[in-house]
Amino acid sequence: MQALRALAVLFVVINHLWADGFTGGYIGVDIFFVISGYLITSHLLKEISSTSKVMLPRFYARRARRLLPAALLVTVTTLVLTVIYVPAQNWGKILFEGFAATAYFQNWALYSSATDYFAQANQSSPFQHYWSLSVEEQFYLLWPVLFLVFWHLSRKTALFFGAPRALPTILLGITLLLILASLIFSTQELQTNPAGAYFNTFGRAWEFLSGGVVALGIQLGSHKAQINRPLAFQAALSILQVGSWVALFTFGFFYSENTSFPGVMALPPVLATLLILATGPITYAPALRTAISFKPVQFIGDISYSLYLWHWSLMILLPYILQNQLDFWSKLGILGGSILLAWLSKVAVEDPSRRHLFTAFKPHVTLATALASVIIMAGATSLLNIHSAQTQQNLAAESKKLFTSTEEAAAQSAEQDPADDESAEKTAPVSCYGANRLMEISSGCPKPAFAPAVLSVATADEAPWGGYPAHCQYLVNENLPNIAVGFKRILECDFSVHQQPSQEVWLIGNSHAEHWMHALIPIANANNWKLTLDMQSSCPAINTPLSTRHFTEPFVQECLTWYPQTLAKLQQVQPDLVFYSSNASSLIDAPQGLPMLTENTKKLEAQVKAISEDTEIVVLRDTPHAGNFIGPACIQVSGSIESGGTAPLDKLEWRDYLADAASDLSTKHHNLHSLNMLPYFCVDDTCSGVTGEVPVYYDSNHISRSYAKSLAPALRYELGKALDQDFAPPVYE
Repeated sequence: MQALRALAVLFVVINHLWADGFTGGYIGVDIFFVISGYLITSHLLKEISSTSKVMLPRFYARRARRLLPAALLVTVTTLVLTVIYVPAQNWGKILFEGFAATAYFQNWALYSSATDYFAQANQSSPFQHYWSLSVEEQFYLLWPVLFLVFWHLSRKTALFFGAPRALPTILLGITLLLILASLIFSTQELQTNPAGAYFNTFGRAWEFLSGGVVALGIQLGSHKAQINRPLAFQAALSILQVGSWVALFTFGFFYSENTSFPGVMALPPVLATLLILATGPITYAPALRTAISFKPVQFIGDISYSLYLWHWSLMILLPYILQNQLDFWSKLGILGGSILLAWLSKVAVEDPSRRHLFTAFKPHVTLATALASVIIMAGATSLLNIHSAQTQQNLAAESKKLFTSTEEAAAQSAEQDPADDESAEKTAPVSCYGANRLMEISSGCPKPAFAPAVLSVATADEAPWGGYPAHCQYLVNENLPNIAVGFKRILECDFSVHQQPSQEVWLIGNSHAEHWMHALIPIANANNWKLTLDMQSSCPAINTPLSTRHFTEPFVQECLTWYPQTLAKLQQVQPDLVFYSSNASSLIDAPQGLPMLTENTKKLEAQVKAISEDTEIVVLRDTPHAGNFIGPACIQVSGSIESGGTAPLDKLEWRDYLADAASDLSTKHHNLHSLNMLPYFCVDDTCSGVTGEVPVYYDSNHISRSYAKSLAPALRYELGKALDQDFAPPVYE
């Protein structure tokens, strides 16, 4: 058992530290679930068989003594380190998840955020790994009650048919039905809600119950370890055991984030774990017996609970402490430090609390103490959150003040920037804020372009969607709870003040179109545009079909339905100007290289021909993706070029085949243009996560709201050159 625990925890820890090399290590959690189900059911069977009852308060008190002290130690330590090292404006999510972890509903907190498309790319909290403990505790809360109910129902049924020995068989049958129901639910949830299925207790229950089936099966067969077994039996048993261990390692290396998990794909590792439990503890394979009895393996298994608790918190907080991202050696230090802390926790906290400290307490005292810890944690996190909220308000006020103070300069610069007067462009006042810092006229700014950030990173008010002015109204806003079936958003911003708009402008694409809205709105405001956003999440801007290898068939069909609907609107409205933009990494059903360009060229040309020739069409080239190089995770811990806030462009840029197609077709179609705003993100092929003291990215691939606003003067200037039109300088509300 300890060897299996060791394998499970090392799978998880190594996967978290070196996910690229050990992509399927997350199955360690599933191994833990099976073990937990086996142990709890074995305990319940033992108690009810000997006493004909289960004392639920005593059972829950034992679980609290076993799990809560070490979890509270790690929780409190993590909160202290958060207060010391993490900027206060970033505390909100951490504090909430700290309380959720203590109250054991962390999995549902993650379920909620995982199914929110706009929250998926946010920085992980140091309590995220508590989700599995929450699932486990919820199972511990429900299963003993259900077990007692099913036991008594099975007993009455067995007595009714005059077959008392059939009781375990009936109970086993009921458990198998529950497993089937949970597995079906998990599979359905994975199809309709893949982002949240991972954290759903009801979709994970079958894994615990599978372990319970082994416990029931052992009792049903009165399984006893036999020393003198036939040689053939020993050989078959050894093959099963060795094969199961090898299978687990195989799954650990070959499963990945692209594996449809949990669902049916969780069956193989669960079955392998069940075979190990069912055929143990004796093994006749010498090499396997030596491996699982190896003292370091037993030691890791013994400290597995505390090791699981410590490693993730250290992994998330150490970058803040070091003010840099983790490298190989710091990850190795986390592994060693986690093992040391786990051993100390085991010796100083886990063992004493389980064996001595609380054993004299009556169950209700232990449970009351557990409840008190939850209440105290709620109060502490609430007080800290007040400070965090105040800090965010102060930063928001600073941002508004900074933006307002530089607005007039940007407007003056734009006014003195006629196409035939470059001298005025060189001498005009200019904002040094955000993207304005990279305009040619910003050479007089006092700070370098990539100076440290003065604003908070990845806070809710920096999301590029939302926060629209009163002139903007949603016509459609189907923000459904998961990305798999998509959502639509149609936003109309009418700045013509009930007069004839100077121009009707449309922006079409996915979320990589919407993150341009806060750059376009100030231009629309100044030029009396009627600006409409028509967005379908994750769909390419034109009808290049998404790959069914990476997206569900219903979602692919959502996109294919959206394209003709949007085209019909454009043919009806005949707008003056249409922008297209989408994620350059969108996966379509075409091979890499030239065929992909050919596919985009063919579809874009068909789109251009279907729209009025009087409509100007602009394809906005996708922005560089921050990835793990210059995104919020990096900026939150450093915020400056000195700490590694920059990266070369070739690591961040995805080839935008749609923009390339537009560039190729622009000589053929006079109304088609490709607009590249890359110079306002990178300097000499070097890009930063902070420009003009403003964080550039909200997450790993979307630009922040403040940076989008700061792009308005540059976008107005570049758009004017591309279309050979004069646009008024941006006006902000």
